[in-house]
Amino acid sequence: MDANIKCRFVGREEEINLSGNGTEKPEFGEWSWMTPQQVIELAVGFKKPVYEEVLKYFAPYLL
Repeated sequence: MDANIKCRFVGREEEINLSGNGTEKPEFGEWSWMTPQQVIELAVGFKKPVYEEVLKYFAPYLL
């Protein structure tokens, strides 16, 4: 089950740490900022409808 939340990152990109404290295998190897449309375009097929719905809900809050 996925959970979707909206957060505003106010730090510096250098503060983003995907490795954690090194005791667990990271879930992601890299990240990037994307537009909502890019998220939908790059999503795996079965996730696209979910992301479309989530982004419709959050659209008024996105910059």
